[in-house]
Amino acid sequence: MRSDEDGLCRAVGRLLDLARGHEPAYAGPQSPVRTDQVAGLLRGAGCHLEVFPFQSTAAAMVLPRCGGVYPVFVNRDGDRVERTFALRHELAHVLAGDADGAVFLADDGWTAREERIADLFALADLVPGWWIAQLLGAVPGRELAAEVAQAVGEFAQGWPTERVLDRVRLRLRLYEACAV
Repeated sequence: MRSDEDGLCRAVGRLLDLARGHEPAYAGPQSPVRTDQVAGLLRGAGCHLEVFPFQSTAAAMVLPRCGGVYPVFVNRDGDRVERTFALRHELAHVLAGDADGAVFLADDGWTAREERIADLFALADLVPGWWIAQLLGAVPGRELAAEVAQAVGEFAQGWPTERVLDRVRLRLRLYEACAV
């Protein structure tokens, strides 16, 4: 499992490099980035964003390139925190080249490699490395994962416990491997 997690972290590191080519502050010392910075990052990655109420429970989706852009749709009925996460998650799919077919953020399929990478990419900005570094100096080691789980939980409402625990482990592994 460790080598699988290392591979996921390397893949996310490559996506972070791509994102920083458009928005240098992404997942950096000032993260999370502001809404206008995410909008600029989406434009830089060739995305066009539309927000409207869906007829499903999906939080967001990205479609294959159409007219030179990747259409990214976000469910207006989701709460602000859910939309904040979903934008970053879908952006990861675009940067990773996963958007050859429709990709949507929903409750199933969370164990797929692509979904783990997209979640971790989003969490790299939303659960910042600078905050994890502060925690390392302030809480006993056994409490670190619980603190990070609480932060991840803000974006993971309704996720199965296994998904939350997996993403917490990955987020801590990404910090350990890359100080991100």
